[in-house]
Amino acid sequence: MGKGSESGGTTRNSVMVPEFTDFLPRDDRIACYGIDCADILEWRMWTPGGEYQLNLNMKNVSTKPLKLKYKLPATKYFSMDFPDPIKLSPGMSFAVKVTFRPVKKETYDDYIEFITATGGFRIPIRATLPLVKLQVPAQLHFGYVPANEVASKSFVIKNAGEIGIHYKWKLNEPFCVEPAEGYLDPKKSASVTATFKPEDASVFVAQAVCTLQDGERVASLKVVGVGKYSHISLETNLVDFDSVLVGHSATRVVRLSNHSVTDAAYAIQRKDKEHDRVFRIAPTKGRLRPSQYENVSVTYTPNASGVFSSETFVFTTASGNAVSLCCRGSAVSPEVRVSTEFLNFGNTKAGDQLSRTFYIDNLSGVPVLFQIMAEKDSAFRFSRTYGECAAHSQVHVSVTFTPQEAANYWKRIYILVHDCQPLYINLIGTCYDEKRRPPPFHRRHVEAYLAHSSRGKVPTLDEMSAAVDAMATMAKRGDTRALDVPRTPLPGTASDAEVANEYQDWGEFFNGHDPARALSINESEIDYGACSHLRMSEYRTIVVTNNTDHKLTACWLLPDDPSKDGGDKVRRQPVFQVFPDSSDIKPRSSVKFKAQFRPTKENQYYCQTLECLAFLKSQRNFRLVSGEKLLPPWTASVQARGHTFYGNVEEFLPRANFLTRKLNFPPCPIGCSVYLTTVLRNNGDTPVKFEFQDSLHSLEKNILVKPRVGIVPSGGSQIIGLCFSAHEARVYNESLLCVLNDSPRSAIELHLAASGNVPSVITEKNLYFKPTCVGALSHRKMEIQNASRIPVRFAWSIPDKAQGIFSVEPQFGILRGNEKSQVTWTMIPNKLKKFETRVSCGITSAQEASVGTSRAESVNTVTLLGEGTEGEIVSDPRQIDFGTVCIGKRYTQTLTLLNQAAGVLAYDLDPVLSSGSTVALEDVPSVEISESTGILPARAFKTVDVSILATKQGSYEFDLKCYGTAGQKVVKSSVHAPHPLLTTRLKAHAAYPTMQITDLKGRMFEKRFLWDFCGIGHINKELSSDLLPSEVELNCMREKEVVTTEYALSKLPPISLQLGAEEEGEDDTVVFIEFTNTGGLPTEFKFHFQNDAEVEVENWIDVGEPQTEEGKHHSKIIENKIFDVQPRTGVLNAGQTTVIKITYTHQEFGYHELPVLLYIKDGRRINLHLKGETILKEDMRTALPQRHVFNPVLIGDEKPPTQVFTLHNKGVCEVPFFFETEGLAKFREENYGCDVFEFLDSDGIIPVNGVSNIRCIFRPLEHKEYSVELPVILGDGTKNVVTFCGQGLHPSRREDAASARVPSLLPSTELPGFHVTPHLITYDHLGSVSIEHLDFSNVRGGSVRTKILAIKSNSPERLKFSWYIEEATDILGENLSISPKDGVVEPGQVALCRVRFDAMTEPIVCSTRIKCLLESLESSDVAQMESDENNGEAEEIIVEHPPPDKRLSKKRGERAGVYEGITFSTRMKFERLNDLYTARFDQDTREEEEQEAGSSPQEPQLIYVGIDVSVLPEEHISVADLSAELEKLSGGEASAEDATREAEGEAEAGGLWGAVEGILGNLCLEIVNDEAVSTSLAKLKQQQESVYKKLLAEQPVEEEPEEGPPLTGKLHDFVKFVLDSAVFQIIEEEMH
Repeated sequence: MGKGSESGGTTRNSVMVPEFTDFLPRDDRIACYGIDCADILEWRMWTPGGEYQLNLNMKNVSTKPLKLKYKLPATKYFSMDFPDPIKLSPGMSFAVKVTFRPVKKETYDDYIEFITATGGFRIPIRATLPLVKLQVPAQLHFGYVPANEVASKSFVIKNAGEIGIHYKWKLNEPFCVEPAEGYLDPKKSASVTATFKPEDASVFVAQAVCTLQDGERVASLKVVGVGKYSHISLETNLVDFDSVLVGHSATRVVRLSNHSVTDAAYAIQRKDKEHDRVFRIAPTKGRLRPSQYENVSVTYTPNASGVFSSETFVFTTASGNAVSLCCRGSAVSPEVRVSTEFLNFGNTKAGDQLSRTFYIDNLSGVPVLFQIMAEKDSAFRFSRTYGECAAHSQVHVSVTFTPQEAANYWKRIYILVHDCQPLYINLIGTCYDEKRRPPPFHRRHVEAYLAHSSRGKVPTLDEMSAAVDAMATMAKRGDTRALDVPRTPLPGTASDAEVANEYQDWGEFFNGHDPARALSINESEIDYGACSHLRMSEYRTIVVTNNTDHKLTACWLLPDDPSKDGGDKVRRQPVFQVFPDSSDIKPRSSVKFKAQFRPTKENQYYCQTLECLAFLKSQRNFRLVSGEKLLPPWTASVQARGHTFYGNVEEFLPRANFLTRKLNFPPCPIGCSVYLTTVLRNNGDTPVKFEFQDSLHSLEKNILVKPRVGIVPSGGSQIIGLCFSAHEARVYNESLLCVLNDSPRSAIELHLAASGNVPSVITEKNLYFKPTCVGALSHRKMEIQNASRIPVRFAWSIPDKAQGIFSVEPQFGILRGNEKSQVTWTMIPNKLKKFETRVSCGITSAQEASVGTSRAESVNTVTLLGEGTEGEIVSDPRQIDFGTVCIGKRYTQTLTLLNQAAGVLAYDLDPVLSSGSTVALEDVPSVEISESTGILPARAFKTVDVSILATKQGSYEFDLKCYGTAGQKVVKSSVHAPHPLLTTRLKAHAAYPTMQITDLKGRMFEKRFLWDFCGIGHINKELSSDLLPSEVELNCMREKEVVTTEYALSKLPPISLQLGAEEEGEDDTVVFIEFTNTGGLPTEFKFHFQNDAEVEVENWIDVGEPQTEEGKHHSKIIENKIFDVQPRTGVLNAGQTTVIKITYTHQEFGYHELPVLLYIKDGRRINLHLKGETILKEDMRTALPQRHVFNPVLIGDEKPPTQVFTLHNKGVCEVPFFFETEGLAKFREENYGCDVFEFLDSDGIIPVNGVSNIRCIFRPLEHKEYSVELPVILGDGTKNVVTFCGQGLHPSRREDAASARVPSLLPSTELPGFHVTPHLITYDHLGSVSIEHLDFSNVRGGSVRTKILAIKSNSPERLKFSWYIEEATDILGENLSISPKDGVVEPGQVALCRVRFDAMTEPIVCSTRIKCLLESLESSDVAQMESDENNGEAEEIIVEHPPPDKRLSKKRGERAGVYEGITFSTRMKFERLNDLYTARFDQDTREEEEQEAGSSPQEPQLIYVGIDVSVLPEEHISVADLSAELEKLSGGEASAEDATREAEGEAEAGGLWGAVEGILGNLCLEIVNDEAVSTSLAKLKQQQESVYKKLLAEQPVEEEPEEGPPLTGKLHDFVKFVLDSAVFQIIEEEMH
């Protein structure tokens, strides 16, 4: 096997090869074969065409000698020596040489297979290319970057390969990489910067690819960026500095916020090219992080007074977001005033001195410099001519008048204040001597002259006299306008007028204050140059011209020598002299004067003003002047200057400077002038001469300086006024030289900046209006901007044909420099057409007096376009129903108006009472509308609030009319009132919260008698009426202070509530009263006793004890609880009911009366007097009314009805009585011996709890009301007087005949709130009846009437009922019957009884009652058994042990706990007291209920049913009456006609009454006896649904009546249908 192996060693697929094991790990190879060698043989860093050799060391690491051999690699690129066997001893090694010869640059892979005795293994050999690896981040994310901004991020790349590489990046826009290419050595790193510049808001994703020089891709990088638009905003777009003093600065801070999610880089630029350089903003650029803000400060430093500046700064970002900030402010000068405009020195002798003082007041908060433009030493000498006035202070200036010439003096002295308008003061006085005494000179002469000279000419003496007289007259009337010197009017605001006056003051300062130019001088300046103080200078000629028509006398006022000191009284020789010193000047002629310079000191500057005073020669003496024919003097001045620096003498080195060398004039309109001031301050110790000279670029045509030449004393200052006039629209940047001390080397150059401006306004070209309804109006706002820097005045001109259609507000106004404003255009179309109108806007400078298109400097044209359309409006809801509203409270509902038209609609809502309303004007409710007028855009809606406030009860209806209007109030009451576009109905029922008594229950009396006896009808009438004036007064007082119940009761009329009489010690009288809220408002009520306050008061307040006997009596009743009302308070919603229990305790003998205040919140107050009496057993009491009214009777009635007057016994014993008839006899005599009132019964006995009936016949003789008073004497001698009344009716009057023929119910039953059906059946412990009052009214004599009564059991026991009708049969006899008269009612069941009335033939009108006694059968059996047991002899009790506890037997006498006697207001404040009170009250109630429930037997119950009867003769009811009634019942004309026709037929056949009576009687029996009806009534308690519906579902079988007339014809069917419906409806209502 070994040979074979050796011989075949070069064959890789030899079968002799032991088992081969593939590439083994080094440890496994050592373990398996004992040979250690490298796992791989690898060539690196080679190039094609070379030869590379590596050795594979094979080592025997086992303990045995090993023999192995190898196979050559399969590829030709790897070569080895011939594979001879290799023998290795333990620990020996052998190197196997492998040669690699590459031919291409690619990877070579092969292996060497080694074979041992135990197996074989392989060693891989590989030649790999050099490693080229570049490490870059996987992703680069820029996040959010603002659009058009550059964001950069740096990242590191590393050459992780084995060779250096040349790389190059490829990346698409908007990304970029720098450097884009480069070289990187192995294991080296480099930083690369990527930039991202998005152009819009988008998400950008790109792949950055890095390649080698040959294009091979070595790395890639994902680059992501999101472009976002940055958004910045300002908290305000307007910074208004308002008014700022010139030279001062004001700073405002504006917050700039970045609302975007990315950074925002901003820059601030000025929008206007030309600006005033008064606003500064900082910072000018910056960057804001997301949601970051930065404060930007704006500083305003004005440099010229009276200038409004407006500049716009734009904040821009690279993303395109831009916001504007408008900065504006007004430069104001310090407020400085002089104390007076005139100083009058009066008459002064020549050579004397007279002083006056005026004050310069600085009202501002900064110091100011002032300069008095006058010679210090002249005829008017000033104590100071310059200085500084501190803030909020004043400086006094003394003026001394030292005249030398006898004449009138008037001089206007101007005072320059830095950064202010010039001030002036007029100095007037009169000098006289022994030769001349001029007439007195006053202020009025100056004012009159200035008023007339404003026309440009000197007034005549007559004109002066008339003007002075007129001004004096106006001054006496208090018209101060006469004292004001007229100025050129300037329309506009007050500030505009002030600016105009300021400019006029400046103009007078530069040009003189005399518009007439009465006196003029040919030279304004004389320069003598250098002169010697040892000799006189040459003469200079001065020509003075008289421009008036009067002869003048001119004299020169020369100032003293300034180089010499002297007191005020020492006259110094002037250095400038004029010859002659005075001269006369003829009208319109001139005179020459010679002026000479005589200096007195060397090396000094001289500069003084020489004044020429001229006055009318005729005014040299007052005797030559007639009245007020007086003209003021004129003054003309010449500035003379010279110096004594001659030869080689050098001038002093000046130490003077201006406050600022840059002067900015306000914007100036073309042809106008603007002004400012500057200050030259001398900081040296020698005077400084200044002189302004023109520079190379002369401004002599545009600039004026005053003073142009002057001397500034050492340490002093000089305020200089400058005037700039613009002649063309351009920017002026020039310089002005000020030479000091005549030395060009000391010249100061001032830089002047000014601009000439033309008024210019920017407006829209076209203005479009929305389509607007005819007659309505539409508004459009249009922006108008002043494009210039000067204030401009604009005025709109509308063509005549469009005057009523288009209007503008404001029509004219003023726009300050660069200011924007809005005007509102209004269109009111008058036709259905399109409108197009061209309007013009005239523009002039604000300094112009007026503006119009004819005089405007420029005109802008705007085209207005609009359309008139038809209007249509609807409302939602179409009707507003407020329901029931409380009087005195305002209720509001919303109304939505919808404009369905395509145009704008102006509306006017007007509420008016509906037609047919008869409400008084003062009672009409107040209807208010939140927006009664307004504008509705096309197809838009608006919600308005409509509210109503009523003052009187009643139902009201309003028509809310909507008119189309043109923005003006519509005159609805005119004859040509416009038709409303819409009418909405408003409904409201005004009422007070109210309630009515709808039922009451007491014992021993029928309901109708209790109703009358307790006065329920009167109480209900008061509850439903309006408030009394006293209640209105109480409501007003209650809003301001606490109103006690006692005070409220004293203001209200009393209303009685009778509770009857009972024997002392008997059971309490209890009356249950049902109150029902019959209105539509919630009702909150409360019963106040006399010791209660209407509002809750604190516990510590002592309400005091009653002082009167009546008050003490009431307090005693309250303390002893004789009367009690429960519950005292409650709230009832609409339709709800509550039951009030009134208890009267008979524990104290006597008459008791307690006033109780029933207070309904926002409603009535009722002074309810609870009245009752506790009597002895033998006392007699009856219920007698003070007035009884009989039913009316026709005159001449042959059978007048018998009318019954009922007396009730309300006492505890029988009451005998009788009538005193003496009054009847006298009444009979008064009525011709006829018995008008015939009383058939005059005496009798009223049983206990019973009645006695007094029958009377009323026979009237005349158509009038009769009355007679009859005393009723009781058995105990008590006398009561009752007035009986009756009305006689005339048979020929239809209304009287109808009233007598078919009378209504008895007057006693016509009571508000009275119901015949019971509501308080739950308070009957055994049972109740369905009807408590039966009405047998309008019954024909001889006919039969039947009523059904249902007795319902409320007891769990069987009840026995028994009827007692004796009191009724006492009047009606056997004509009234009831069946069954007694019977049994099962628990919870109903028993039906029929009351039959067989009317007698005699007419009668009466009221009576019947009784029903309910007894429990179980109780009756128990009582019978007890009676049987006690039939024997009664046991006599001598003594009872233990004695009974009286406190238990009479619980009322025990002492009450403290919590029982407290008031409701008090216990509601303390929760514990209220809990104790409630627990005790509940315990007592439970004990009483348990005692009542556990008491056996149950006490019987007596039920009273009242009956009203009126039997009429047959002739009083006709067929027409029956036809009318049938027509009402049928509801149809055909049925009524058929019924009438059949009734007439039956009447002819056998009598109408018999037919109808038979039909009705049989039908009633048929319905009542129906088995279905009985079954339904038996189930009445259990069923929840309507009884009538139940009966209809059962469909009872109709049966023919057994007796009675035949039921045939339509009349039978109709009557049966009516009765069938009515009976079951009545049963349902009464039993449920």
